[in-house]
Amino acid sequence: MLPPHVATFLGEQLQAFYAHLVSEPVPDRFVQLVQQLDGKKKSHDGE
Repeated sequence: MLPPHVATFLGEQLQAFYAHLVSEPVPDRFVQLVQQLDGKKKSHDGE
């Protein structure tokens, strides 16, 4: 068990890191991979 002040500090640090992370643009390579996966899923759904 962590002391409450340590847990609070870690929580604040994680929230700040996550807020920064979600503001970053998605890399083009990830977008391409998702598009490829979506295309494969749609072709399987149409069978």
